[in-house]
Amino acid sequence: MSKRVIIIGNGVAGFTAAATIREHDSETEIILMTRETERFYNRMMLSKALSSEELLDDIYMETDSWYEEHRVTTMLACDVIRIEAKEKSIVFQDLSVPKEKQSNKKMKYDALIYALGAQAFCPDIPGMNQRGVGVLRSIEDAKRAQEQLKEAKHVVVIGGGILGLEMAWQCKAAGKQVSVVEAADRLMEKQLDEEGSTFLQHLLHDEGINVYCGRTVMELVMGQDTARVSGMVIADKVETTIEHEQAVLEEDRAMQQSIPCDMVLVACGITLNTKVALDSGLAVKKGVVVDEKMNTSVEGIFACGDCAESKEEGVGHGLWGEAKAMGETAGKNVVSYLKGENQTAIYHEDRVAFYFKALDTVLFSIGQIEVREESLNEWAIEKGITHQECRDASAGTYEKYYYHKDELIGAILIGVPDKIPEVNERIGVLK
Repeated sequence: MSKRVIIIGNGVAGFTAAATIREHDSETEIILMTRETERFYNRMMLSKALSSEELLDDIYMETDSWYEEHRVTTMLACDVIRIEAKEKSIVFQDLSVPKEKQSNKKMKYDALIYALGAQAFCPDIPGMNQRGVGVLRSIEDAKRAQEQLKEAKHVVVIGGGILGLEMAWQCKAAGKQVSVVEAADRLMEKQLDEEGSTFLQHLLHDEGINVYCGRTVMELVMGQDTARVSGMVIADKVETTIEHEQAVLEEDRAMQQSIPCDMVLVACGITLNTKVALDSGLAVKKGVVVDEKMNTSVEGIFACGDCAESKEEGVGHGLWGEAKAMGETAGKNVVSYLKGENQTAIYHEDRVAFYFKALDTVLFSIGQIEVREESLNEWAIEKGITHQECRDASAGTYEKYYYHKDELIGAILIGVPDKIPEVNERIGVLK
């Protein structure tokens, strides 16, 4: 009798785990279960759908025939409530039936992979529930945003990271007036140094995109004649506590600024989907705790992707390549586990690369880059780090290379895509 693996979550980590298991095991039954109503798709393409509705038709990574040929059963619209580890079963509900007919169901497994990923984080800002305000994490989000964008003239994106700037650019490409509000003092502070952030902000300005850094969104305003957002109130970033919050708001009222808008997109990071794991007794810190082989604290249960937290490396970066590598490791070790063999696949976090294509340019960042510019000299002396920089504002190009002795350890490239392959080869990148 064949064994059964249940994978909960059909993002890149879960799908890769399923494909890897089938590659090494032709007999095991594979169940891929997801709360979403769509099969595996390229989440990175969602922002591009803002300027091209046709892209959603091409967003799926595999055809229906792939699942049939590889004998992977996908159960859509299934909400996993808990894992019963002692019984080796899961409890779930079928969301495709009317709510009054939904009931708890059980399914047994021989091994389980937890790959529930993450959801978009929405800050607690007054007015966030209005029409015209949304996130971009799923196909449903993208379809909703497409419809709202048709009626919009001025879009404000909250968040100046990779996703936020991609959304801003696609809204601009759709012919909208666009502004970006970022709480940090500069854009993409995790991927760029201070000079790189400044250079990027100039590129955005040249494209007609307004940028407000170091600002806190105080509230979203509703239009008097419509139930749709009509504006945003921002202020200089302040540190507040419950005790003096009102005093701070009163003090900063004179510094507040209103931005008219009829659509708001939120790109403020992610919240890891760990509730099911926590409720089921798995060890959870920020993410589901795993070892280098993707084993959780419970035998026979593995975890991978955005929701997983390695003891050595910490929580993942929310990157496609990283989640894919974790899924492959989990898939290989599940096969070994089911055969009673030693698990040999090890997940190594390589030097992660950030790739951003927008503003009619390409931005690339990889490896060890210094982002604490106020201590650059002291840091460089202590670590023995040197750097070389080359910029051409008229051509829209910026290059910065970090070295430890003669070894290239990090790089930031803007507007020079032809140099990315060489840097990849010299540093090594998670693909």
